[in-house]
Amino acid sequence: MNYKEKILKYQKEILIICGLLDALLLGRCIFNITFFRAFLHSWWFGCLMLFHTIVVLSLSFSAFGLVSQKRWAFILSYCQFPFRYVFMLLSFAFISIFFPRHQTPVYITPAIIIAMILEIVRLVITIIIHKNSNKIMKIL
Repeated sequence: MNYKEKILKYQKEILIICGLLDALLLGRCIFNITFFRAFLHSWWFGCLMLFHTIVVLSLSFSAFGLVSQKRWAFILSYCQFPFRYVFMLLSFAFISIFFPRHQTPVYITPAIIIAMILEIVRLVITIIIHKNSNKIMKIL
């Protein structure tokens, strides 16, 4: 059994995990929404933080859509992908707790690199599942 068959065999579980990771990320980021204070500094920084807030709130929709396996959730996840990197909203950022904490950010860097790679792997897996779901819909 090759990797695509394994992914398709466990696609329901994979999508539930992806949705739960989005919900976990939403839970971590929801308390950092401060775009009202950002407008006091400058209008462009306030607009940037407003857009950050929209991306964070869209995580709730993608979490719900991926857990319930909706086709629109794939599209939303694809749209969110570049902004996750821009705002460093990585689903796997929680792995930084497994790295030693020191005053220097040297130990944080491997965690962020691993989280970025895992984010790309997650995107590839959702593309494989999405392509398969499109083939199934065409047959039906």
